[in-house]
Parts: sequence; structure tokens; C-alpha cells
Amino acid sequence: MSDKPKSIPAPRSIISMSNPKLLKSRGVKVFSGVVHMLPAREYDRLRVAHNLPALGVNACPFAGMCKATCLNTAGRGGIPMATYAKAASPLRNNVEDGRFRRSHAFYTDRVKFLSTLFRDMRTLVRNATEQDMVPALRLNGTSDIDWSRDYPEVIGYAVGLGITLYDYTKRPVSPGGPVHHTYSVDVSPARVRRAIAYMQAGGNAAVVFATPKGQALPATWQGFPVIDGDLTDARFLDPRGVVVGLHAKGKAKRDRSGFVYPNVAT
Repeated sequence: MSDKPKSIPAPRSIISMSNPKLLKSRGVKVFSGVVHMLPAREYDRLRVAHNLPALGVNACPFAGMCKATCLNTAGRGGIPMATYAKAASPLRNNVEDGRFRRSHAFYTDRVKFLSTLFRDMRTLVRNATEQDMVPALRLNGTSDIDWSRDYPEVIGYAVGLGITLYDYTKRPVSPGGPVHHTYSVDVSPARVRRAIAYMQAGGNAAVVFATPKGQALPATWQGFPVIDGDLTDARFLDPRGVVVGLHAKGKAKRDRSGFVYPNVAT
């Protein structure tokens, strides 16, 4: 590999509107988009691989055991580059390349990133309107950035366009506000307690189960009813105070850390 830093092309889009799970939401009249960037400290890892200095950024500051089985490896994100693109690269595949480009723009050219993001938001609304659907957006497809706190102009722009915002998060959030958050449960007792308190307050929590695809999820978790979160991605339509059950995907299928829960009711 050359010692010369590589030029990183700008991303052509920030919002994806063709994610397979998002497409399921159209069955409930929701036209969703998602922003996929690199999770945790993956952006710095790939900066170094491109002979660029690390910036010390962490896109998932509250990540726990999920780091080892992150959804960054699910779907096409887990296909090796040699199989997917027939090319040698520090990137796993073209999907990760796109996430790297978005992250690079986010951290090094915020003005350009936001300009493209706002353009994509307008496209999302136009597409949803043409199909008589509700426009919705997940700003954290594979990251956990606190957009409401750090980038209120992004939240305000989306809300002004009539976009419903929703996300999964491991941050200690409270129900309510401009973004519908589903708290993502991790293995630690403290996080389980936080999830229970969040559901008691009217929020929802997501739990990944070792349930094979096509089989029924457990009926309850910690006494709360479990719904199948893989049927649609429109989390803001879920009833309150429930567990959003998810089937393990990507590396999570082989998880032994405790992040993925057994396929039993509790």
C-alpha cells in the first residue's frame, strides 16, 4: 500500500431509500429512508488504513457488547470485498465503502454533508407524497449520534418537511421529543434496568433473540409483550410499552457474549 493518503470521493447520497427492511414499511404506508455511516470507532480504523490520521471520533459512545456483532456486518455489509467487488481493499465491501464516504464527509466537510442530506430529505418527501405515504427517516442506521443535541438544525429541517424521525439507540433517552427512540438492550444488568424503566415510562426497547428466521419470537421478555420488529421498520407505529423482538443477523447469529438472548420467554 502506498504511503500517500488516498483521496476519498464525496458520497453521491446520504440517505438510502432501498434498504430491504425499509421496503417492508411501505406495506403500512410508510416511505422510510436511513442514513448508514460507520459505527463506533470504525471510521478512524479505516482512516488509518487509508494513511490518514485518526480523529478520535466515536459514532456509538454508549455501545456495549453490540460492537462485536454490529449490524454493520448484516446483509451486504458482511460480504467480503473479494467476493463482492473482486478487489483488494482495506474495506470489507462496496457497502462499507459507501458508509466510509458518508462518515468522511460528516467529519471533514460538514457543510457539504448537510447540503446533500437536506437534498435527500426533500427527495424522500417527494417520493413519499407521490405514493401517498408517510415520509420517515432513521438518521442512525449504523451509528448512534445524538442529532437532537448536537445538530438541532437537522432535526428542525426534517420536522419542517413533515418527516417522522425514529431510531434505535443505546443512549440513555426518555420517551417523547422530536425523535421516536427505541432503546436497544445490551447484556449488562444496568442496561436491562434502564430498558425496563423506559418501557414503564411508555417507551419501547429492542431485544435481539437467537430465534431462527421464520420461527416465532418469545411471547414475553422481563414480563413485557414481545412484538416482531422484523415485519416492518416503522417503529413509531408500535404500541407503547413493548419489546421489539429482532432475529439475530450478521455476526450476531454466532454471538456468545450475551448480547443475543435465548429464544425463550422470560
